[in-house]
Amino acid sequence: MMLLHIISPFLFLYLFFASSLLPHASSSLCSFPSLLDCEFVPGTYSYAGDVNIFGTVTLTTNGTLDLRVSGTLKIHASGSIDVTGMGYQYEDESSPGPGFRDDFGQGTGGGHGGTGGINTMHEVPYPGQPYGQPFSPTTPGSPGGSGFYNENFEPKVAPGGHGGGVVLITARQVILDGTILANGASPFDGSCSNAGTGAGGSVSIVTGMFGGSGAGLISANGGSCTESEGAGGSGGRIYIHYNQTSFSQRQILASANAYGGRSNFFKPLLTPSAPDDSTMPHIPSAADGAAGTVVFASPNTPPLLVVRRYARVNDEDKGIRRLDEIEPTFGFSGAGVTVFTNSDITQPFKLFAGAHSDVMFQGGSRYTLLGLYKLDAMVLKTSAVHVRPSQVIDIKACVSMRLEISIVMYTGSRVITPRTLTLEASSLLLGHNVTVDNLHAVRLGGNSILALSSTAYTRSFQNTFTPGTFSVFSMALADFSRIDQFDAIAFDDDTIPHVTLDVADEFIMTGHATVTATSLNLLAKSVVLSELSAVSADGRGFTTSFGLDSVQGRGPGAGVLKALDEQIHGTSAGYGGQSAFCTLFFLYQCRPQYPVGGVPYGSTAFLGNEVGSSGAYVSHGGSRPGAGGGRVSILAREYVMIAGTISARGEASTGPSGAGSGGAVTINAPQIAGQGKIDVSGGFAVDGGAGGGRVSVSSYRATYNFTGSVITSGGDAYKHVFGARIAGAPGGSGTFFLDLASSVPGGPRYRALTADNQYRRLIANDQLTIDNSAFTVVSGLGQAFHLDLLIVTGFAKLFFGPDVDTVSVGEIRGGVGGSLTVMPMQ
Repeated sequence: MMLLHIISPFLFLYLFFASSLLPHASSSLCSFPSLLDCEFVPGTYSYAGDVNIFGTVTLTTNGTLDLRVSGTLKIHASGSIDVTGMGYQYEDESSPGPGFRDDFGQGTGGGHGGTGGINTMHEVPYPGQPYGQPFSPTTPGSPGGSGFYNENFEPKVAPGGHGGGVVLITARQVILDGTILANGASPFDGSCSNAGTGAGGSVSIVTGMFGGSGAGLISANGGSCTESEGAGGSGGRIYIHYNQTSFSQRQILASANAYGGRSNFFKPLLTPSAPDDSTMPHIPSAADGAAGTVVFASPNTPPLLVVRRYARVNDEDKGIRRLDEIEPTFGFSGAGVTVFTNSDITQPFKLFAGAHSDVMFQGGSRYTLLGLYKLDAMVLKTSAVHVRPSQVIDIKACVSMRLEISIVMYTGSRVITPRTLTLEASSLLLGHNVTVDNLHAVRLGGNSILALSSTAYTRSFQNTFTPGTFSVFSMALADFSRIDQFDAIAFDDDTIPHVTLDVADEFIMTGHATVTATSLNLLAKSVVLSELSAVSADGRGFTTSFGLDSVQGRGPGAGVLKALDEQIHGTSAGYGGQSAFCTLFFLYQCRPQYPVGGVPYGSTAFLGNEVGSSGAYVSHGGSRPGAGGGRVSILAREYVMIAGTISARGEASTGPSGAGSGGAVTINAPQIAGQGKIDVSGGFAVDGGAGGGRVSVSSYRATYNFTGSVITSGGDAYKHVFGARIAGAPGGSGTFFLDLASSVPGGPRYRALTADNQYRRLIANDQLTIDNSAFTVVSGLGQAFHLDLLIVTGFAKLFFGPDVDTVSVGEIRGGVGGSLTVMPMQ
């Protein structure tokens, strides 16, 4: 439970009459009520009256300075309480979070309020670990790990920096114009000699009135290095409880820091305009220590929890992992994490975080937040609250909330949101088997990310519990925002992970907003994709593992390994169209080779849950196989407007490996309009392109007004021979099936089928190359089927599969080398 200290008159009466506890200092200068430069023996010192500090007050040795003043304690502008390096000393075996030395002679940072820094270039045991209580801090900081350095070609051991000491203050009033320092120490005056620095210590202030000029500062920072590659210590822990304050909230937040110590790792180069490091923004690195904890508590307002790792950072953002690159199932490497090691904090609180500050709660199961706020403009996708397995984070107190700090949810965790959640340059990352409760509407502001897994779900306003379903009333994506499905088809399992966005009202994408998925079901009243927006399953279908051995592709239309001319070749994959293959380039032509795997599969009209297949992998020539396209299914109750792009393209391969086939796109809505693009083309491969995917669109004939492009082409293929680009064999076209119902009940349907490979025509030496493209296969239509229109063009070669006996066609259109093959008995 969180303990809040309340100042009462009884405490001051006790302090006043406890005159027997007057100070016992080691110097004649240590005489109350006015203190100049002074050293105290660690211990408790009480004074009945006011105390003024004009000089530097410190300790004779490491430990705790506990000051109890019945009146006002004023630290003047010239005054300071400084216990830097007075915590756990190097090689103190009782230290709970010491740093360590790796096999390369570099030390990790000490831990306290968070984890110590770790040099990411080398393997190390682990950084200094967090400990201590953020709401009642009394623990010193831990030392950094030792390092090796050379002196006259002789190896020497550099001891790690000491941790910061402890300052405890109880007073009727505290006026802060000077400084209170409990910082971790830096070895060798900051040069470190590859040793890790100490973690910040603890500062606790309990007072009735907290004020000052606003120029004072309390710090429990980790030690920093200016040279060598020793890692920084973590920040310490600061707790300030007051009944009243003369500070604004802005001044309160600026009055105390527990920065992580900075390492010289990734130090920016100095420039003539910035002659020393103090004027240079720091480039964040995992070798820097994590932030410590700062808590401001008052009986009249919710506690303010502050986590700020750096005073200033460089927007180049080098050397630190970003939230849009992690998968919530994998967990932490351990560095850079601020930990609130507390039991359940039952009182709601506000959390403020600076750039590159990661926060985790340890020891409790449920936390209630009144808000998550950024302290720096550069917080953009770099700071987060990490919700551990089985923990609950409750942020529903507000009807709506602007989420300025990201939330990363690990397996089995749960977050209770406000009804309306707006992500502002932040991320909501949902790991496996996590739950989002109470969410009614979500808006992704610019540069925001919503990451989903196939097992995460929302307990929505509809009270649904379907895994992989994110169910809300409305959803809007602003410019450069993203929704990502982070789980893919596993290498050892052909199960396709599906994610469903179930939106009761409007789903709107504007600007450069994107949705990427392996298999996406988008259900909504209406769907609007504005110009420049995109829904993509490119390369998200079946993938081929690649390593030391050549292997075949994966999926029903997988590419195969083919021996030819005493060499192993990897063929491309098929889906709507067959893959192609040719290796003999002579007189600007190639000779197709069949059969080559990459067979077509699936239904032309009813696509189901199919995705594209992957090409075969050849383990020489620096090659890489292409993955198949994924799956996008859109079902709208009213209309779909496509001004942007919907794609499930196959991935290109490199070298002699095969490419991935295009995937599947299904759209079903009463009204479909727009001038955008739908693309399920196959991937490029040197020896022969992959087959295109399949598109199936269903609507009403009177309200179908989509005039954009539908691309189902097979993948390109070409080589460069003696400086000339020579065309190879393109993959077979995929299929575009259009089914338009009559607006009159019982009226005739209109069905059209298109196979078009014209987007894969190649030019070599300014002449149109001969056609070597593979076949397109129509299947899954039943034994007897009627088409009002059949289009075969762009060198497409179409035939109906063996499951089709009879097809009646109202009109056939051809062009640019298209051909239709009728099989025996059809």
